[in-house]
This record gives sequence, structure tokens and C-alpha cells, in this order.
Amino acid sequence: MTLSPDRLDDPLNVKLIEPATRADPKIYAIARALRNVLAPACERIEIAGSIRRGKENPKDIELVAIPKLLTDYCRTDMFDEPEARTTSLLDPLIYHHTNEDPNHLRDGPRYKRRLRGPYKVDLFIVLPPAQWGVIFFLRTGPAQPWNINMVKRWTTITHGGHCTAGHLRTLGGAIIDTPEEADVFEALKLDYIAPEHRQ
Repeated sequence: MTLSPDRLDDPLNVKLIEPATRADPKIYAIARALRNVLAPACERIEIAGSIRRGKENPKDIELVAIPKLLTDYCRTDMFDEPEARTTSLLDPLIYHHTNEDPNHLRDGPRYKRRLRGPYKVDLFIVLPPAQWGVIFFLRTGPAQPWNINMVKRWTTITHGGHCTAGHLRTLGGAIIDTPEEADVFEALKLDYIAPEHRQ
């Protein structure tokens, strides 16, 4: 698939959200094109960070993704017991369409730092127990003071709950279901705030 900035079609019907503002057309076009070319390997993928907030001069591209996973079974031991092996379909595409960042070598299962042209690309991968709503909420940011205040708010209203590993937990350890960003706002007892108004 060609990485074209104006490619908006969605051959696999992956739900894509267009950020409300496009302050820097060049970086936005690159982010949108990269998101679209990675979409076939994802259950879901969206632009987050300063681009989603409509910041005037974003310095990097942040994407949040739930990858499609392939599980196969191989027989590896002397008892011929099947062993499951899970592979992300996203990894080959991100490696093909981006370059390694020699100044920031990060290539984990949940976070990858890459380069696309002159821009840094931060890819945040949602894998259990992390939940889409929390990761998308936090990675839209801004980190300070927005994220810090929201995490403090959760701790306060739950009398000791915490946000860890990409999900919200109560003081008793129960995980709060947040499949969408709106669910995070509901858990925080807040009306939805559009990304461009988050501070």
C-alpha cells in the first residue's frame, strides 16, 4: 500500500477519527497517512498527542493502536505439546514505513519510538490489561498539568484508587472498564472535554 498523505479510504472498515483541528498541514498529512497505512494491521488506530489537540507546532506524531494478533501453535518439546505463539501484524508494517530512531532506541511490545521523515513517531500499543479509553485519554494529553491532575482526581474520588499499566483500578483492585475515552471522563465524573480544550 502506498503511503499517500491524501489517502482517506478505509479498505478494512477500521474506524478512524479525524482530529478536530489541523494546525500544521504537513505533519498532520504525514500522521494521517501513516495511520491509514498501518490501519489494516490494527483493530483500531488513532492519532493522539499534540496533533489531536490541534497544537500549532507539533514536534512529533503520536499514535495509539490495538494491533491485530495472530496466534499459531508450534510443537517444540519432546512430549509434542502445542505451544501458542502470538505475533503482532502491526510490527512488520511499522518497521517498513518508518525508520529506527538512533537517539532513542525503544522497540517494546507496548511502546515503539520510530522516525518518519524529520518527525519522531511514538506508537503506543494497547495490550491487556491496558484499555483503549485510558491509553487514548493519557496519550492525547497534555502530560502536564492535564494528565497529572486527572490521575490525582481518580485517586481522590476513589479514596486511593490508581492508574497503572494503562487502566484504572479502585482501592480494592477492581479494574474499571474503559473501552472508550468517554468512559474515562465518566469514571472521573467529568463532562467530556474536547482535545483542543484540554490543558
